[in-house]
Amino acid sequence: MMMSGTAQYSTKISTVLLRDVKNYIYRNRCFLGIEIGVFLIAAMISDMQLPAQCRTYGILDNFILLFRGIYPFTGGQGDVFQLPMSWFVLLYLCVCTSLFYPVHDVTGFGLQILLHTNSRKQWWSSKYLALMLWNILYFLIGFAVLIVFRTIKNGGKIEWISASFPLWTISFHSAILLCLLPVLFGLLLSSVCLFASIFFSFAWGQIIGISILIIVAFTETPIPFGSYSMTIRCNAITAGGVIEWHGIVLYLALILLVFFVGQFSITQKDFISKSEVTLYEN
Repeated sequence: MMMSGTAQYSTKISTVLLRDVKNYIYRNRCFLGIEIGVFLIAAMISDMQLPAQCRTYGILDNFILLFRGIYPFTGGQGDVFQLPMSWFVLLYLCVCTSLFYPVHDVTGFGLQILLHTNSRKQWWSSKYLALMLWNILYFLIGFAVLIVFRTIKNGGKIEWISASFPLWTISFHSAILLCLLPVLFGLLLSSVCLFASIFFSFAWGQIIGISILIIVAFTETPIPFGSYSMTIRCNAITAGGVIEWHGIVLYLALILLVFFVGQFSITQKDFISKSEVTLYEN
């Protein structure tokens, strides 16, 4: 006899989402300390790389520094391509921690919910929203680390942006836009890798994530979606660079696009292999 299809799990999006959020935090709890350490080390390294007279700056300045990135590689004589390590590691860690839970869940109890739920679209929506929430939490924790770090470095004074920082002079509004860009890029990259991991494999999700990061760092595509994630390539810091709010609109549109493509694809994919069907029949 085949496994009965009458058993139904709750399809309320709030119930499934609450389960996913709880499991995200539980699954990634050991990575929270790693994340805090990575943000702290990156902040310390970026601070030490500045001249002594430049080491008094604001919290938003510090966040912009971490995701400053590099200009596209020109390949001139004597030039050697180097990854911007703070930018790369912080974004790659965001992707990794975003994928561990959903990939593990889709091969376990989460698969049973998917196969017995009334709506696969709600299952995908829950996974997608939980991933977005985890990404936001990831960057909020990192931002909290920078608040503590810069407050200590500035002698107990909380300063969001410094008007005397010699590397750039930008308004508070521009600083907020610059800080949003790597966050939204992280959300977009994680969502693309989630799609690849669910519909293909975890390995493909990792390969795609790393490849996108390297390509973005190495060059500038005709539609510079990746360049928006590097604050040094933005117009607020480099005259003639990409316009910040264009990147915000583009990232939000692409995040929604991945969501709707996933909603359609989840209804078409067969999650039961032939061996599993035989097992159920026996």
